[in-house]
Amino acid sequence: MLTTSHARWTQLVSSGRRHPNWSVLGGVLPDAAAWLVAGAQTVRGTPPEEVMERTYHRSPFREIHMAVHAVWIPVLLALTARPGSRRRALAGAWLGHLAIDFLTHHDDAWPPAWPLSPWRWRAPISHWQQEHHARLYGTADLAGLALTMRRRPTPLGLVAVGLGVVSLAKQFTAPSRPLGLAADPSGRGRDLDRRGDRAGRLAWCQTGPGPSQPPPRQSASPSP
Repeated sequence: MLTTSHARWTQLVSSGRRHPNWSVLGGVLPDAAAWLVAGAQTVRGTPPEEVMERTYHRSPFREIHMAVHAVWIPVLLALTARPGSRRRALAGAWLGHLAIDFLTHHDDAWPPAWPLSPWRWRAPISHWQQEHHARLYGTADLAGLALTMRRRPTPLGLVAVGLGVVSLAKQFTAPSRPLGLAADPSGRGRDLDRRGDRAGRLAWCQTGPGPSQPPPRQSASPSP
């Protein structure tokens, strides 16, 4: 789900509850590091095709993203916070963000129990991969956001609808490139999966968390 959609739906769910602004903050916090790193890379003049690779594949940012998309930090916050507190509101929305991501990411799914386990679940629906119903998902998300604007219009809702339109348009004009950024989910998936076995973990420690490269194509052997 787009970060702005996370924020808007969290805003609606937390309406009428205590500390709604903290809930919205928790709803976007897992993606904040990616936006900050990508923004800094863009300001520095990094080519667009390299922004995603540098944002998600390189240390220490890769480990930061994996940590904030695992359940341990928000669970700890929730367990140590008083009921009705700001920290409890933030932690609850953070966990809600992770739950939505769990259901809407396929190749670029995050391991929810990292670093204790590399296990990932590839959801049958992806919020941006066309081969996994991204157009249908994007249409449903945008329609829902637009309907909420009729009942409770807010500046955040307007931003969410606007970026939803941009993202859906990209689905029809630039497949697998959300918001025009070149993504490499398969490479990230291979990096994540490769840590599941002992040899993979050793290779990952020795080479660092850079993007994986597909194996070289084998030339065809001459027929006997």
